[in-house]
Amino acid sequence: MNRPVLLHVGFHKTGTTYLQDHVFDHPHRGFRSPWSVGSGEAVEHFVLTHPSRFCPQEINQKFFAASDALNLDEKLMPVISHEDLCGYPQAGRYYGSDAAKRLHDTFPDARILIGVREQKAMLRSTWGQYIRSDGDRSIEEFFGNGAERTGFRPICRLDHFEYPLLVNQYIELFGRDRVQVLPFELLRLDPLAYEQTVHKFCDTKLNAETVHSASNVGFGARTLSMQRKLNRVAKMPWLWDGDYNGLPLLTRAKLRTVRLLDRFIPKSWHEKEEKRIRDYIASVTGNYFRESNRELAEISGWDLASFKYDL
Repeated sequence: MNRPVLLHVGFHKTGTTYLQDHVFDHPHRGFRSPWSVGSGEAVEHFVLTHPSRFCPQEINQKFFAASDALNLDEKLMPVISHEDLCGYPQAGRYYGSDAAKRLHDTFPDARILIGVREQKAMLRSTWGQYIRSDGDRSIEEFFGNGAERTGFRPICRLDHFEYPLLVNQYIELFGRDRVQVLPFELLRLDPLAYEQTVHKFCDTKLNAETVHSASNVGFGARTLSMQRKLNRVAKMPWLWDGDYNGLPLLTRAKLRTVRLLDRFIPKSWHEKEEKRIRDYIASVTGNYFRESNRELAEISGWDLASFKYDL
């Protein structure tokens, strides 16, 4: 089948949870999610399946069978949304190009939504997510210092955030009119315009009406520093099934502790550590993203300078 599908492929930390919570999981907003919202099925099929066992026709049929089983209005656009489809830099996994090809093989007429974010802020948020995901390496080890020996890279690679590298691939696969870039900064500035961009791109004939609270807000810098140390003592089980009560007691204690710390630590206590993190990121990036941001501005049509991107 070649019915229209929206593929929301990331990037991480660009408002993906906001869309999953408030738009893609609500049929009255014009979409339906045949698989789970924040679809683990998408990762299973387009990331984890061995190349010799990848069958796009079979996945297509399963997806639309699940869509039909919902018995929802056929005018609703089926959506697959998972930020991991662009890669997972918190763990040094960079397969976005391969996932793009698999998605095209499966849904050649899909529309593609790609969220982006100014890179220094993105890297700060990525560092926070790394710590919250049990990371215990230093920030220098995570981002590198440019002196890595040949054949080795740091966990988090800067070229992952040269957005045109992935955006252009999707344009080549699906066509320019089927790829929409969506800046995270628009969500902070004007949430209704952020959602309305999605409606316009997907031709839902609907209007954004409600501003929702922020989703998946990160921890403060001092909390992250403390959690990094705690991560060396207590980690999430590798084969965790998602049941919080099934976690080891020490792990649950760690999670409760960091949540309480972030709730009660005064903002002023975070400032020194926050400056250290941001100063390091600025020293690592320099003008690295300037050229790719200029290309992205031309491709996307967004005034990225107004969103403080380095141009």
